[in-house]
Amino acid sequence: MLSRAQKQTGVRAFRQTCKWPVFLFFAALCLLAASATQRDLLLRQMSAHPDRAWPRGAGHIVYAWPGTTEWQKSYIEPAGSFSPVPGSFGLSLDDAESAPAVEIRQRFEWARDSRLPLVITSTKRFREVLWSNLPGHWFISAASSTQSPLRLSIRSAGPAGGAIHSLENRYGRLLIEDRWVVVFSPPAVSIRISDEGQEQQGWRRADVTLPAKSRIEITDLRFGPVYTLPYGSTRALGKWNFSDPRFAACLNAQIANLMMSLVRNETRPGDPLNYPLAWLRDGAYVVVALARAGQIDLAKSLCAYFAEHDFFWGFGSEADAPGLSLWAIGQTASLAHDPAFTARMWPAVRRKAEFIIRMRHTNAPIREPWFGPIVPARRNNKDLDLVCDPARSGLIIGRMDFHRPVLFVNAVSFAGLREASGMADRLGARADAGRWQAEARDTQTAWEQALRTKEGDDERVFASALWPSEIGVKSKALLKHLMSKRWKRLRTPDGGFRQTPLWTYFSLAEAHDWLELGDRAKAEDTVRWFLAHQASPAFYTWWEGSGEENSFHLWNQVLGWAKPQYVTPHYWTAAEMALLLMDLGRPGNDAGLYQGATRRSASLP
Repeated sequence: MLSRAQKQTGVRAFRQTCKWPVFLFFAALCLLAASATQRDLLLRQMSAHPDRAWPRGAGHIVYAWPGTTEWQKSYIEPAGSFSPVPGSFGLSLDDAESAPAVEIRQRFEWARDSRLPLVITSTKRFREVLWSNLPGHWFISAASSTQSPLRLSIRSAGPAGGAIHSLENRYGRLLIEDRWVVVFSPPAVSIRISDEGQEQQGWRRADVTLPAKSRIEITDLRFGPVYTLPYGSTRALGKWNFSDPRFAACLNAQIANLMMSLVRNETRPGDPLNYPLAWLRDGAYVVVALARAGQIDLAKSLCAYFAEHDFFWGFGSEADAPGLSLWAIGQTASLAHDPAFTARMWPAVRRKAEFIIRMRHTNAPIREPWFGPIVPARRNNKDLDLVCDPARSGLIIGRMDFHRPVLFVNAVSFAGLREASGMADRLGARADAGRWQAEARDTQTAWEQALRTKEGDDERVFASALWPSEIGVKSKALLKHLMSKRWKRLRTPDGGFRQTPLWTYFSLAEAHDWLELGDRAKAEDTVRWFLAHQASPAFYTWWEGSGEENSFHLWNQVLGWAKPQYVTPHYWTAAEMALLLMDLGRPGNDAGLYQGATRRSASLP
C-alpha cells in the first residue's frame, strides 16, 4: 500500500515523463509542416477557403519558345489564366477561374510579325490577347466586354504559381520577388496588395483595377538564355485540302504545341514538368510530324539527338528504339533532300540497322545501357537494360513498356530497315541496302504468320500494321476483319468510343490504319470525336492515362495543377493527330475543299 507522499511523487514523475511525448508530438507536427510540398499547401488553402476562386487545374497548355527548359515554359489554363514560368505566380482577369467552360472562347492565331502564336481568349466579361515577342517577355491586351473597368489579380496560386514573399507597388509598376516586373498601360486605376494566407508561406496577392481597355507587360529579369533552334514560324508550312475548317486549325495547333514543347534539341512525350526527359518512341513521331509539316530544318536539328543516342526514355533500353530512330531519321532525310545531312546520319543509321539484325538473330537476351533518367516509379526494375529475349520464329522478342508486344516491335523495326536501306541506296552503299531489304522482307513474312496467332490480339498491332510501317500491306483483308471486330466492340454506332481511351495516341494511330485501308469515314469519325473531346478546347490538346502517368513529381514544387486527371498536353498524341490530318488533307484527296493551315492575322494587337 503506497503512502500519500509516494503517490504524489509518482504522479509528478508521470507528468514529467509525459512532457517528452508531447514535445515529440509537436516537433513531429513542425517537421510535417516544414516538409509539406507546395502542392500540399495549395490543397490545404483550397480546402480551407472553398469560397475563393482557385486555379481550374484542367486543360492547361504550354506556351513557350521552342528550346526553352522545363522551368522556362509558361502555362495557360482555359479563360486565359497565366503563369510566366513554373513557380512564378498566377495572373487572371475578372471571371477567368470561375467562368463556365461553355462560355469560354479561345484559339491560336499567327501574326505576320510574331513567331509564336497569339493566344486569344474571350468570356462574357472580357477579351484578351496574350503574346510574347522575346523569351521572358509577354504582353496581354485586354478589353472589357461591358466597358466597365477590368479587374486583374496577381497571386501565388495559378496555372503554375509559386510562393510570393515580396510584392511591391513601385510607382504603379508591380515588382514580384525582385524578378518579375508588371507594367500597366494606361496606368492602373488602383492597386491593392494583401495576404490571402500565412505570410511566411508566401500567400501574397495584388488586386488591380484597370481601364476598360488596357495592356499588361510582364518582364522576367532572370529568364536566362534559350537554346537556339532553326525555325521561322510555329505552324504548319504548306497547304492541305480539308472538308472541315476545324481540321486546318487543329493541324496548326498541333505543330505549335509540338514546337513549344521542345526542350533544347530534345523532344518531350507530354507536359514537360511531368516528363522532364527526352523519350525516343514519342519523339520519333514528333520529328516526323514536324518534318512533314514543312519544319525541315527543325526536324534535322532534332535528329542529331536520335543519332547520338540509341536508347533514351524513362523505361530504359527498349527494342523498338532502333527502328523508330531509323524511321524518324529516314523520313526527315527523304524530305530534306540534303546529301550532307544524310552523310552525317550515316554512321548512326548503319549502327542502328545492324542492331536490328542482331536482335532478329540472337540466341540470348541482349542488354544495353541507356541514356538519361528513369521514371522514379521504375528505377528499381531489374530489366531496365534488357532490350530483347532470344529471337523466335524470325521475330524480335523485344521489350516495350515492360512487356513483349511482338508485332509492334517488329513492325517499326521493319520500317526502320526500309528507311535505312533507302539511305544506303542514296549513298551508294548497295551491299548494305540489299542486305537490309532482305532482312525487312524476312521480317514481314514472319510478321504475317504471327498475325494469325494470339500475337495479333494487341492494340499496338493496329497502331503500327499499316501506319506507319506498311508491314501489313499484304494482309489487308485479315487486318480489316480484325479491325472491324474491334470497331464493333469498342466504338458506338456514330463513331464514338464506348469508353474514353486512356492511350489517345493508339486510338489516332488506329484511325490512320483505317485511312490506309481506304475507310476515310472511320478516320474522320475518330478525328471528329477527338475534336469534340479536348482537354483544352480550341487549343486542340489531349491526354494520356489517368492521374500523373510516369510522374517525376516536379508539379509538387508548384502552386498549381493540384489535382491532375491525366497528363496533358500529350505530344505523341499531337504528332499522331497532325500526321493523320496531313494524310487526310493531301492535295488531290478531296479537290475543291477548304484549303487550310495558312490562316494569319494582320498584325499584333
